[in-house]
Amino acid sequence: MISRDNNISRGRYFTVFGVIITFFIILVLRFYTLQIYQHQKYVSQADANRIREVSHPGPRGLILDRMGNLLVDNRFTYMLSAIPWEIRQSPETLDSLSMFLDMSRDDLNTQLQEGHRGAFIPVRLTSGLTFPTISRLEEHRLDLPGVLLSNDPIRYYPSDAALSHVLGYLREIDQRELQQLRRSRQYQLGDLIGWSGLEREYEDVLRGKKGYRYVQVNATGQEIGPVPDREPIRPKPGHNLYLSLDAELQTYAESLFDTLRGAAVMLNPRNGEIHTFVSSPAYNLSLFSGAIKTDDWHSLQSDTTRPLFNRGAVGTYPAGSTFKIITAIAALEEEIVSPTWSINCPGYYRLGRRVFKCWKPAGHGRVDMEKAIEQSCNVYFYQLIRKVGIDLWAKYARIFEFGTKTGIDLPEESRGLLPDRAWMDKRYGENGWSEGHLLNMTVGQGNILVTPLQMAYFAGILATAGLSKTPHFGVAWETDAGHLEKYDYPEHQITEIDSSTYKFIMEWMYRVVNGEHGTGRAARTPSALVFGKTGTAQNPHGESHAWFIGIIKYEEEVRALSVLVENGGSGGAIAAPIAGKIFRKYVALKNARKNTTVPTMLSENFFNE
Repeated sequence: MISRDNNISRGRYFTVFGVIITFFIILVLRFYTLQIYQHQKYVSQADANRIREVSHPGPRGLILDRMGNLLVDNRFTYMLSAIPWEIRQSPETLDSLSMFLDMSRDDLNTQLQEGHRGAFIPVRLTSGLTFPTISRLEEHRLDLPGVLLSNDPIRYYPSDAALSHVLGYLREIDQRELQQLRRSRQYQLGDLIGWSGLEREYEDVLRGKKGYRYVQVNATGQEIGPVPDREPIRPKPGHNLYLSLDAELQTYAESLFDTLRGAAVMLNPRNGEIHTFVSSPAYNLSLFSGAIKTDDWHSLQSDTTRPLFNRGAVGTYPAGSTFKIITAIAALEEEIVSPTWSINCPGYYRLGRRVFKCWKPAGHGRVDMEKAIEQSCNVYFYQLIRKVGIDLWAKYARIFEFGTKTGIDLPEESRGLLPDRAWMDKRYGENGWSEGHLLNMTVGQGNILVTPLQMAYFAGILATAGLSKTPHFGVAWETDAGHLEKYDYPEHQITEIDSSTYKFIMEWMYRVVNGEHGTGRAARTPSALVFGKTGTAQNPHGESHAWFIGIIKYEEEVRALSVLVENGGSGGAIAAPIAGKIFRKYVALKNARKNTTVPTMLSENFFNE
């Protein structure tokens, strides 16, 4: 017979045994979860603590001109970066860097603050490190936690052509831009991205793919060596981009604006390719290679000549007498007057109590439309615009796409301003403006504003009797297989204008350059047909702006050109000579290259007519 005490003891035994077994099962299950089921998760966490993924940007694609000349290349430079969080844990690191880099501690702190994108996102401190500096940094690597040394590609500009407003520059992407792009898989905070010009417009083509290497770090963030079981991923270069620009002609055109502010745009109106695009003054794109220094950036922003401003596509100016062509076209198309309609120019025109002067105080005498355009007579067009009126004038200006963007492949372009009746009523009130405003507008003054790009585009439409082809720089990009893929751009034919009108206008523009009394005689070019129109646009803030729009026909080829010189004065005295030099250089280059073959890559005739 089992005693009651034995039953109690046996019950306690089984209870304790059950508790032990339960705890043992829980321990085994937990061990299984940690070591087997969630093994990869905790290995990844452990690796994240001991392994640092270091990215290397892929070299951006090269940018070349129509002859295969390099405009933008890459070169590798040693870049020094720092991780803000780790620097804060070891503030003495800045003292060491200050000594090695010959930079003050305050400057380093400023760089860290201005470049801060997150506690663990590296901030670029400096680039272009010399070999002795690199050696010192490598020697003291273990004493510099959070400091990263990398050999990264930066933009290099081997061409003599500045082209700063066309090519553009790179900048570190910020949080706002990252959210707008919605491409977080491709970009991270601190990555360089095309910020302006063609670098931005063709970012998807030019951008390379990142590569990665993996290094082991200790608890303080110091690199202690590579990870043997992690193969690095090599970066992939971006695609090369071929432009319509002619680097040699561009360099020459830029030299003509050496001490001038203004713009020049030359294009092929048959296909829209831009050969020359000058915006002066320019700036040194090399300043933006790597990370631009704060002092350099402030210097550019505070420069009163505004070198960062794209005068060719963004700058807007009164059109001056170049806009008389619009009034002439409207009058011819609507049969308001015939080409032989004439008036007497005494040097002024009286409208009520106001007197509107001609540029020639002594007057031009009896002039018809041909002479009025050749000699740029204001009085003729003062009287003609009163017959045409604002509605027809604005209608024909709009046919030639003034007041709208050309669609050029640049991220920024101004549409200018084309005032019509509705705009004038809104601006001045229905009874707040008069014919005096209209007289100003017919000679390109008052509220009308255009860009040099729009004026070159307009000249091109006249040259082709109505063909409108979108102006552009990008012609083709190189695929991974080494083939060129050509870009296609929209075009349309302006059908509202009769061919006879174009014929009259071209004949009269020929007289502007080649006539005895033509205002654009300085643009003449031997062995080529040159057509043009000068303009002098009054400027309330100083000397008048000088304009010339022109067309050159040489050996079955045609090019359209606009030249603007800010505060240059007379278009015939300042802008026309520049246009003539560009035309003559163009002809000289065509002759010199007759027996020149372009590189194999360009053999598909992408750059021919």
